[in-house]
Amino acid sequence: MKIDVISEKTNPYMKRKEMNARIEHSKESSPSKAAVQAIVAKQLKVDVERVEIVNIQSEVGMPASQSRIYVWQEKKVKDLSKNEEKKAEESKEEMIGKERKI
Repeated sequence: MKIDVISEKTNPYMKRKEMNARIEHSKESSPSKAAVQAIVAKQLKVDVERVEIVNIQSEVGMPASQSRIYVWQEKKVKDLSKNEEKKAEESKEEMIGKERKI
């Protein structure tokens, strides 16, 4: 997956950077917000909790998506990768519970 920043502007009133990015994901499904959040944080060398993925919109018929991203100076947002791990654990526990009932 490759993320290219198309435009970037600083919003001093909200204390954040606002970016539009193009995400190329050939031979992969559309990326999750958690995956994009982790990659952007790594590329910009900032804490994951400072990166907010506002939206990801897939381009029809193309292995690419457009995304709106905020990088906050002060505000902290959820680390989405932790949330995904929690959901995976819960679904695993549900499957185990269903197997016991059968």
